[in-house]
Formats: sequence, structure tokens, C-alpha cells
Amino acid sequence: KETGKFMGRGWIQMTDQRAGGTDKKPVLRVALLPEFWNDGYGSELCGFCTAIGLYAFDMPEMIAGSLEHNPNAYRMLKGLGFQERD
Repeated sequence: KETGKFMGRGWIQMTDQRAGGTDKKPVLRVALLPEFWNDGYGSELCGFCTAIGLYAFDMPEMIAGSLEHNPNAYRMLKGLGFQERD
């Protein structure tokens, strides 16, 4: 952050979770470069994007997920209040 070096990005994408469907939901997307993993930057970025979506844009819910091989991201999302669903 202090150096201005690119670390990654976060965004909210309106996506339909079913192929060919029309029920678009906000999905949290985050991509950090590996050298910035496990230092709290992901939590900070996800928390910021979640707050913007839920409060500034008044979205009633948001979807997020992580890859199976990334249990730290899963725990971080749970810590931000995301819940597991089927």
C-alpha cells in the first residue's frame, strides 16, 4: 500500500449463477498477487468491497467463494459474515 505497487484487484460482478438464467446477483471477486497473500490485504479488500456493495449500493445480499485449495480465503470470508450455502 505504501509503495503504490500493484497488489491485485477487487470488484463486484453482477452474475447469474445458473447458465442461461436471468436472476443476477452481486458476486464478490478478488484477485491478489501471491506475494500479498496471508498478510491481511485480502481481508481488507474483501471487507471494503463488501461494505461498498451492501451499504453504499444497498445490495440485500452478496455471494463470495474461494477455491477448495485455499482454506484461508474461506475462513476469511466466514469472518466477514459470509455463510456457507448449498
